[in-house]
Amino acid sequence: MSDFFSYLVSFWANWIPLVSTGAFLGLDEAAKRLSPRAKTFLNQIPQDKRRKIGFIFIFLAAFYASFTAWRGQHTGYLREHDARVTAETALSDYQKNSADISAPSRAERDPNALYQYDQEIGDIQGAVVSQSQSLVTFQMAHTNGKEDPTKPVEYQNWRLSCPGLPAIPPNEFVGTFSGMADGIKCTIIGNLN
Repeated sequence: MSDFFSYLVSFWANWIPLVSTGAFLGLDEAAKRLSPRAKTFLNQIPQDKRRKIGFIFIFLAAFYASFTAWRGQHTGYLREHDARVTAETALSDYQKNSADISAPSRAERDPNALYQYDQEIGDIQGAVVSQSQSLVTFQMAHTNGKEDPTKPVEYQNWRLSCPGLPAIPPNEFVGTFSGMADGIKCTIIGNLN
């Protein structure tokens, strides 16, 4: 509805100047006052024929106003569409390029590593999975300090809660961190697939 309203506004802006310059504002009278030849010429045309010519001019003015309004609206739409396509293309290219350099897919992941936020945060040895108890126990876990022990970690096809992973203590600054722990128990909280 707003498109139709904006079209009507554009149409009206083009229609008024065209129609108002005609007989509505006395073009005939002005021509008669300014030029005796125009007065003679206009007096030779019968009134009913002049009325038909006036309607033709009004029709042409309406057609011209409609076309001009449509062209203005269409040109604006094309500019907006081109800008949208350009932005979508740029976003698509960015996403494609960032996907090329992103973290490895699950198929490429190390089966003996822990992941969080698609980054490798550590490696493990001797995993024992007990689906009946929803538990995974690692004989040894080595972490690199990038993990957040309050958030889930990913191991193979499992999403785990591992609050016992070695991590940097809160509010501490550590240049390089390497943590090692044995007998880490993690609860299975979901499946990645």
